[in-house]
Amino acid sequence: MTSRPSQSPPESYGTIGKYVVLRRIGEGGMGTIFEARHPVLGQSVAIKVMTATAAGGVYERFQREARATAQLSSPHIATIIDVDTLPNGLPYMVMEMLVGNDLEVEIAQLGRLPVECAADYVAQALEGIAEAHAAGIVHRDLKPSNIFLCKSTRAPARTVVKLIDFGLVRVSGAGGKRLTGTFDTFGTPDYMSPEQVRGAHEVDARSDLWSLGIVLYEALVGQAPFEGSATNIIASIVANQVTPPSKRRPDIPRELDAVISRALQKNPDDRF
Repeated sequence: MTSRPSQSPPESYGTIGKYVVLRRIGEGGMGTIFEARHPVLGQSVAIKVMTATAAGGVYERFQREARATAQLSSPHIATIIDVDTLPNGLPYMVMEMLVGNDLEVEIAQLGRLPVECAADYVAQALEGIAEAHAAGIVHRDLKPSNIFLCKSTRAPARTVVKLIDFGLVRVSGAGGKRLTGTFDTFGTPDYMSPEQVRGAHEVDARSDLWSLGIVLYEALVGQAPFEGSATNIIASIVANQVTPPSKRRPDIPRELDAVISRALQKNPDDRF
């Protein structure tokens, strides 16, 4: 078992590994994210450094995220460039620098997205998660804030979707000890499948499809289908049927109603 470092993350460091740190740009599920630059190539990258105060289970999950994501090559998953450890023992991963905003910001700014736009974003996310699933990787935390919209400046302009933050990834046949405890049901309640809410140990790819069904619903309607306190949301996920999105927005095609209904079946066997 790997021991957990106790020192602070390098917020005041001039460099992380070979990279020159430019600024702190955010917080991920398990660490601090910096923008940095390769001193020779001039390449801009994002570097996630694990938080020093993270619990031991999070330390293992950080390493698992790096290993799992690094093997994926889909254009719809943020690329891992390098993984290493700082002198103080904190692990970090170097990722491609993404320019744009996440889907959560897009929905907050626009409310209901155009139908074609919402469908395109989720279709691209499905392409990315399909490669992960083929590799035995289940994301388990798909939500608008983990779906990044890369804004292209090239003509013709097109928004490219990239999935980020595989911090709750589950890898089939990964070996090693199971990370149990509170992390078994960890996630964002609004997007968790019924089986994930119940803490099922064997949550599989169909749970991710449920989550993307919720994401598509929210992108189309401007609100997730289940709302209220976390307790109320969890109860609704287990027991309540979803109101078809076309009931809340008449211009939504019935075909999309059917897609969302299939994705949000309580029994995983009844989903896609």
